[in-house]
Amino acid sequence: MNPEQAARALGEALASSPELAELMRCEKAYGADSSAQALVKAAQDAGARLQELQRAGKKLDPAEAKRIGEVQANLDACAVVQKLVAAQKAYEALAQKLNAAVQAVVEEKRKQG
Repeated sequence: MNPEQAARALGEALASSPELAELMRCEKAYGADSSAQALVKAAQDAGARLQELQRAGKKLDPAEAKRIGEVQANLDACAVVQKLVAAQKAYEALAQKLNAAVQAVVEEKRKQG
């Protein structure tokens, strides 16, 4: 098996993993939930506003701080978003584990010379 074939086989195994299946299920649920999408958009907008204020050297006024806190609380309470984030983390952890395994094999071979 050449490296491209081995990479393809690894890709097939990753594509068949429960982690990817869960991520795809969560992405579909998120895509069907307009309120979850609106919460994420509001959180992104709030983050952009915070960065804008920081760049300008300004402070957040109390009313804006309260609104941003409410957005974050709503986002934290949204099960669809939280499940999506967890699924993304699990899939990323699997991908990193596979990458580490590949790198370990390469390093072993390099040390053996």
